[in-house]
Amino acid sequence: MIKKEKYINNIPQELKERSQWFWFKIYHNKDKYGNIKTVKIPISPITFESNEWNKKENWADFATALAGLEKSGCDGLSFILSEDDPFVCIDLDRVDDSFGNFLNDFSNTYREVSQSGKGVHIFAKGVIAKNFNNQIEKVEMYQENRCIAMTGNIKRFGSMTVRTIEPKQKELDKYYKIFA
Repeated sequence: MIKKEKYINNIPQELKERSQWFWFKIYHNKDKYGNIKTVKIPISPITFESNEWNKKENWADFATALAGLEKSGCDGLSFILSEDDPFVCIDLDRVDDSFGNFLNDFSNTYREVSQSGKGVHIFAKGVIAKNFNNQIEKVEMYQENRCIAMTGNIKRFGSMTVRTIEPKQKELDKYYKIFA
């Protein structure tokens, strides 16, 4: 069951104010080795299709995306990163104690548990040279042309819950240099 309250109460207002929202649908596929891979397909609340997700005319405002979510048959909301916004999303997979300093450096900006329940999304304001996906270290950074499957799940961070997105250029530069 989709918990809309987490979206309403926890997603930062500055994301909700942007018309950059989609739904996502989860599918499970087998790779060539027989391993199950989870795929999140973006679906437009405007066209009800997944193609051309990167065209702005197919994006919805937060209220429209949220209102239609339950009837859509989709699994949640996605935020679309664009060259027109100031946001960078860091996607950490399989987070463990080795990410302690990383998480501490971004403790005062919005963080949420990812769809898998094992990772973390961190939103910060800043600029990176280009998107990257480091599969070895399980660190990804995106600034544009990417859908982020949102959860609004901030429970893991206890008293360190933050519902704003802060400028973190120094930290973005540091980790971009290490992982890109």
